[in-house]
Amino acid sequence: MTKSQYASAYQKQNVVVSAPTKNLPKILREKLHLSQEGFARLLGVSLKTISRWELQTAKPDSYLQERLVRLNVVVNKLSPSMQPGALMRWLTTSQSALRGYTPVDLLGSDYSTEQLQEFIEEWNHGAPT
Repeated sequence: MTKSQYASAYQKQNVVVSAPTKNLPKILREKLHLSQEGFARLLGVSLKTISRWELQTAKPDSYLQERLVRLNVVVNKLSPSMQPGALMRWLTTSQSALRGYTPVDLLGSDYSTEQLQEFIEEWNHGAPT
């Protein structure tokens, strides 16, 4: 699935992908108050990779671009109600309601991302599981 198809799919779910994708790595890193090194660890890439993305001398491959778009959706949904530190802890901590996965681990597939979004919707409506 292409980047525009993912954006379209998220828009159909009433979710707006608000950040321009070429600046998305830096925008997300800053929203999460992470260093380049911390953001690299979160995504499982090297510090050099993050630096290249931000300098726009390289761009994420399609898999990582999809994860960035999905992470952006999650961050945009949760950042109004969570401070960056709490959001990072939540993203990187196993959640029993997500069958023991960390939320960031679920950003790799459509099905898992849908489950994550359902969980967030329930949590936002006061029914945390």
